[in-house]
Amino acid sequence: MEMTYEEAIYENPTVSRAVAERECKSHAANMADMVAELGDHAEYQARDLLVWLGY
Repeated sequence: MEMTYEEAIYENPTVSRAVAERECKSHAANMADMVAELGDHAEYQARDLLVWLGY
Protein backbone atom coordinates (compact mmCIF):
# COMPACT_ATOMS: atom_id res chain seq x y z
CA MET A 1 0.00 0.00 0.00
CA GLU A 2 1.34 3.39 -0.98
CA MET A 3 0.92 6.32 1.37
CA THR A 4 0.59 10.00 0.68
CA TYR A 5 3.09 12.58 1.88
CA GLU A 6 0.53 13.82 4.42
CA GLU A 7 0.01 10.31 5.82
CA ALA A 8 3.75 9.79 6.12
CA ILE A 9 4.37 13.12 7.86
CA TYR A 10 1.32 13.48 10.09
CA GLU A 11 0.49 9.85 10.90
CA ASN A 12 4.20 8.86 10.93
CA PRO A 13 3.82 5.12 10.34
CA THR A 14 6.79 2.80 10.20
CA VAL A 15 8.09 1.50 6.88
CA SER A 16 10.08 -1.65 6.32
CA ARG A 17 13.75 -1.66 5.44
CA ALA A 18 12.75 -2.86 1.95
CA VAL A 19 10.50 0.18 1.47
CA ALA A 20 13.25 2.48 2.76
CA GLU A 21 15.67 0.91 0.30
CA ARG A 22 13.20 1.31 -2.57
CA GLU A 23 12.68 4.98 -1.69
CA CYS A 24 16.44 5.57 -1.53
CA LYS A 25 16.84 4.02 -4.98
CA SER A 26 13.96 6.02 -6.44
CA HIS A 27 15.54 9.23 -5.10
CA ALA A 28 19.09 8.28 -6.22
CA ALA A 29 20.14 8.28 -2.56
CA ASN A 30 22.69 5.96 -1.01
CA MET A 31 21.14 3.43 1.39
CA ALA A 32 24.45 3.12 3.26
CA ASP A 33 24.38 6.87 3.95
CA MET A 34 20.82 6.61 5.25
CA VAL A 35 21.74 3.71 7.53
CA ALA A 36 24.77 5.64 8.79
CA GLU A 37 22.53 8.53 9.82
CA LEU A 38 19.30 6.79 10.88
CA GLY A 39 20.73 3.50 12.10
CA ASP A 40 20.47 -0.09 10.92
CA HIS A 41 16.87 -1.12 11.61
CA ALA A 42 14.22 -3.51 10.28
CA GLU A 43 11.76 -0.58 10.23
CA TYR A 44 12.05 3.20 9.99
CA GLN A 45 9.70 6.03 10.90
CA ALA A 46 8.27 7.34 7.62
CA ARG A 47 8.79 10.95 8.74
CA ASP A 48 12.49 10.32 9.49
CA LEU A 49 12.99 8.80 6.05
CA LEU A 50 11.26 11.70 4.29
CA VAL A 51 13.25 14.28 6.22
CA TRP A 52 16.46 12.42 5.41
CA LEU A 53 15.47 12.41 1.73
CA GLY A 54 15.06 16.19 1.89
CA TYR A 55 11.29 16.64 2.09
